[in-house]
Formats: sequence, C-alpha cells, structure tokens
Amino acid sequence: MIRILLLISFIMAPQMLWAKKVYSPHSDEGEIELESQTDIVRSNDPLLDGKIRQQIELAAGLTDWWHSGIYVVYEKQPARSGLNYTASKWENIFVLPGLNDLPLDAGIYVEYIHSVPSSTTSDAIEAQLLLEWHADAWRHILNLGAKQVLASSAAAPSLGYAWRTQYALTGMELAVEAYGNLGRVNQLLPLSRQSHLIGPVVTFSPWDDFEFELGWLMDTNAGPAYGDLKINMELEF
Repeated sequence: MIRILLLISFIMAPQMLWAKKVYSPHSDEGEIELESQTDIVRSNDPLLDGKIRQQIELAAGLTDWWHSGIYVVYEKQPARSGLNYTASKWENIFVLPGLNDLPLDAGIYVEYIHSVPSSTTSDAIEAQLLLEWHADAWRHILNLGAKQVLASSAAAPSLGYAWRTQYALTGMELAVEAYGNLGRVNQLLPLSRQSHLIGPVVTFSPWDDFEFELGWLMDTNAGPAYGDLKINMELEF
C-alpha cells in the first residue's frame, strides 16, 4: 500500500517532488527506479532567486553493466508561477571492469538532452567519468564531465565536476557534496568566476525501497545564505 501511495504522489503531484545528483558507477540488473530530483535556487541575483528545476526519471538496470533511464525536466522561472516542461533526457551508465581488486569502481555516463522547440536552449550531449572509492562505511564518488551544445554556433564543451563523500549509519547516510562549473575546455575560467556549490546532505530510508535525500548546497561566491536546496526521492521496484 505504501508503494502505491508513493507512486500516485510521483505521478499526480510532480510539483511536490523535490536536481543535483552524484552518479555511482553501478547497475543492479532487473531493478527499476522512479526518481525525482529538484533544486530550488536561493540567490542574491533576482534573475535567479526562486528558480526551480525538477527532473522526474524512470530508469532500470538492463544488465549488470548497463543502467539506462529517461528524464522529463520542468522549470519554474523567478517571479513566475507554475512549472513548464523544458527538456527530455536519455541517460546511460556503463560500468567498467574491476581494477584488479582495488576498492575503486569506474564507469562512463552518457546523456542526450533534447530541449523543447519553444526553449531558448539547444540539444546537447554530456559525458562523465564516474569514479567511486569505498572503505568500510566510507564512500567517495567523483564525477568529471563535459557538456557540448549541439548548435552550429556552439562554443567548446564546458567542464564540470560533482563530488560526494558519505558515511553510512544505520538507516541513513551523512554526506558532503560539491558541484562546480570550470569553464570551457579551451578556456578555463579564473577561480573568481567559476561556479561552485558545496554543502551537507542527509539520505535516509523511512520505508523499504524508498529513499529520501535533503541537502543545502552553498554558493561559495555568494555566501552560505545563497545556494541550492536539494530534495531528491527514489522509489525502487
């Protein structure tokens, strides 16, 4: 019954499903996931303050080395009401072979982003190297990525990263996450102009096969009062 109620809430009330995520290089064959990811922006820039970006994903472990999923993306611009559908995404994670019994897992993430015709953005491709190191209750995950806009006038690919260090407790995980935009592959931005978010994240499972994640990612350029409120939920079948 709990699963049915959660599934109904995902489908009928997407505005309540609260998109920052660090990806692990894993695939559980046969597992199906329904997930929402949302970030709510708090900024000293009125053009960004109050923006909401929400993703809803249906994904599955097709094999023990290939995980694939489809996203739909909604956004609410500052000073406007309601979420608008802006893009669809097709993501794939390919798990690489083990590294000689080292406590390090690796994978490749590839994503195609299709923007709606009414959007001001173009289609894009994103690729990431996924690395995960684990020891006892500790786990460290690094995603290094490049994103290329598919337009004739597009600039060189942009570079970014995502990092998560977490410690597992009974029924929950405590973590610190960081996300950054470093500039273009042919012209990295000076540190003062780069975008970085960092902050605490807590993950817990109130019921079997359901995971809730809450975090505050602070903008290092604007101060701790500004950043992204991260609220993710995942239901597994």
